[in-house]
Amino acid sequence: MTPQGFSFDRLPVFPAVALELISLLDDQEASVQDIATVLRREPALAAEAIKVSNSARYARHQGAILDLDTALVVIGMKEARRVCLNAAVRGLIGAALGMPELRRLWRHSVASAILTEYLSEDYDIPAGRAYALGLLHDLGALALLAMHPEEYRRLIVLYDHEPVDWREAERRIFGMDHEQVGALLVDHMGLPESMRAALSQHHDSDLGLRGCEACLVGAASLLAETIGSGIGGDLVQSPPEALLARMPLRDPAARLAGLPAIAEKIQDAVSL
Repeated sequence: MTPQGFSFDRLPVFPAVALELISLLDDQEASVQDIATVLRREPALAAEAIKVSNSARYARHQGAILDLDTALVVIGMKEARRVCLNAAVRGLIGAALGMPELRRLWRHSVASAILTEYLSEDYDIPAGRAYALGLLHDLGALALLAMHPEEYRRLIVLYDHEPVDWREAERRIFGMDHEQVGALLVDHMGLPESMRAALSQHHDSDLGLRGCEACLVGAASLLAETIGSGIGGDLVQSPPEALLARMPLRDPAARLAGLPAIAEKIQDAVSL
């Protein structure tokens, strides 16, 4: 069964290079040169890495950086993977980012990615993989948005004025909610099967289970809401410290103290 009006033919293409970058996240032997080899096959993503290497964040380096190898040395492999995955996922949304309401969904995806990485050690999940899971956890919502931007904008506006059950509203409008669409996209896009739970079960997961990827993503998504990077759908009444208390954190006080810096990091990331 596929959602009403849903056609994979209408969905923008997710670059094959992005899928290779995801696979490299689990490769502990991967090098900067491995990343460069992959990026050279997708000029738009390579250009994004070069652009970031010339940003104010790396202003200590003298002169403009024009080649990919130098850019990767400057920003490092970890940042290169993040930047290029961000660019690939952002490309799915395209012109919809021009709508302020829809930019909130992109901001939430980036915030969730940064927070999954921030919490990943406590959940015993590799940081690079955690970032990708957080960025892609709402891929189903991004797909619905890409195909039906005006309808999704109206859903967000509706939530602003009258909080509704987000997934129930999606099912009523589109025939499926974003978690169900996310499960379909794992197969359609060739994502690793191991990512399916994070895309399709993050809303109903137990935040306290260490080693559970869907639990980590669900925790990060809720935490993003509490620090001002939500889109609606998760009506979070609890303050950050109450949410953190439900997670298997080794040092909750340190995690709480680090949230202002994480909020700044999110702002920097969505501004690039």
